[in-house]
Parts: sequence; structure tokens; C-alpha cells
Amino acid sequence: MKKVAAKKAKPWTDGDPPPKDPIVAVVHVEGITYQRMFVLCGKERCRKGCAGGRASHGPYWYAKHWLAPRGKAALDGKPGRTKTVYVGKHLPNLIDLADRPEMQ
Repeated sequence: MKKVAAKKAKPWTDGDPPPKDPIVAVVHVEGITYQRMFVLCGKERCRKGCAGGRASHGPYWYAKHWLAPRGKAALDGKPGRTKTVYVGKHLPNLIDLADRPEMQ
């Protein structure tokens, strides 16, 4: 049998149509994960392609960080959760982002 080589996915660049995977870039800085991703609008008649189930708006930057469980959840051994904050269309200087009150 002949082996077929798997095709490598071409990295997404500005100007390309939205990829199948909505996350196009990931940056980790001081315990915070910044993700550049496409999002769904949820409208049935979206002209960009969301009606077909494909995230087509953006890409936008989001910051995610881990929140440890508190109180009774911590005592029960339940896992914490992540908090996601919208950063914007462009990723500003990462040193400035670390001082934002939403991320504390």
C-alpha cells in the first residue's frame, strides 16, 4: 500500500478567508493566553458565512486566564474556570495589557 502524506495546513494571514479552525494565533504572556480568533455572530442570514456554521467575523484578540476555585468549590475539589476578556482588533503592547483591571 502506498502511504499518502498528510497535507500541512498553510498558516492564516490577513486577507485570507476565515479558516476552519477559528483560532489563528496564540500568545502566552505571564500566565495569560492571548488568542486571535474568528467569531460567530449568530444571525440566521449572515452574509459572511456564519449561517453555515463557520466563524467569519474578525479576527479579534481575546485574553484568557485561569481562575482558581474558591470557597466550597475549592473544598470539593472542583476545577476552576477561565475568564475571557475582549482585547480588540489589534493586540496592543503586552506590557500595558498586564496592568488592565479586567485581567486581575
